[in-house]
Amino acid sequence: MKNTVCLLLLAISLTNCSTKKTETTESPTAADSDVVDTVEVTTPANPSLAFSPLDGFAPVNKLALDDSVNYYIFSSTEGMKGIFASTAADANPDFLINYVVGLACKPTTALTTITMDKVEIGPESIDVYVTIQYGEQQKSVTRPARLFAIERRDGYSKMQFYVNGKKGNMLLLLPTE
Repeated sequence: MKNTVCLLLLAISLTNCSTKKTETTESPTAADSDVVDTVEVTTPANPSLAFSPLDGFAPVNKLALDDSVNYYIFSSTEGMKGIFASTAADANPDFLINYVVGLACKPTTALTTITMDKVEIGPESIDVYVTIQYGEQQKSVTRPARLFAIERRDGYSKMQFYVNGKKGNMLLLLPTE
């Protein structure tokens, strides 16, 4: 009888132990290293161009500003003289390898910063993305302006500006000689 009870207990324990694998229905957690987001990219990103701000320049005092944001492109130092003046002895942009562009805003008492976020090559133009932020009111009136150097790229005849996410002016690019 002892043998029968032992065999019965052994049979019961073997039926409870199963080697069959079961799937879990729980969703993976962020800690799981096997979790991969598989979003298919259907369009490639636009190529970017190098750019940098140019320090040592300020708009001339007699500059007439017709729009809230005014856009300029320069091909020489002589062309810049009537719009931007050099405030540093060593400020001399390289016009051969860069487009030199300027943005100038109407005079304001608000502390204003002009930054270039990115420059991309679009299908038909060079697209320039700029942010203009207006801050605290100041006691004096300033003429917010900024010059930038953008890597030159042949084969494009237009430069489209986007200011704070909205389409701005377009400048025509003259071929280099």
